[in-house]
Amino acid sequence: MDSADSMTVLGAPDIDGLVFRPFRGRSDYPGMVAVRAEAGVYDQVDPLSPRATIPTLDDIARAYAETPTGSPNVLVVEVGGRMIGYNELQWWAEQDGTSVYLHLGWLAPAWRGKGIGTAMLRYAERRLARLRYHRTPIIAIEKVDNRRAFLLYLGDDAVGSPRR
Repeated sequence: MDSADSMTVLGAPDIDGLVFRPFRGRSDYPGMVAVRAEAGVYDQVDPLSPRATIPTLDDIARAYAETPTGSPNVLVVEVGGRMIGYNELQWWAEQDGTSVYLHLGWLAPAWRGKGIGTAMLRYAERRLARLRYHRTPIIAIEKVDNRRAFLLYLGDDAVGSPRR
């Protein structure tokens, strides 16, 4: 059952202390920065890249200032009360009327390979499906080998279009 303290995520692995929960606002910002920093170092994020950055606390505060507490569009993952990952969903309409749906996620390296990232991605896909999103080819995959490998593992081919 979903509450302010936890959310049901289908396919979540059985890990002691693992909790999926909604966004709590400002109190989540430090954990979000820490997760992004851990993931960024591990994934060798280019510090000069305008797209793949390691945000500061102020960057996170600006990015999430309008996100309401409890939003189902930000999924936070904790183990034993420590944030280990989160994902966010965004969508917009392009000038030509094309709807664009974006999901981004970050998971601390120590928790990868345990099914958590897959559960996060599946949550995002289910949430976006409720918003009328239908999976279509991925237009761009950032040049981060771990993300590319994860998508390939889940069934996307090298150029990003689903094989299923």
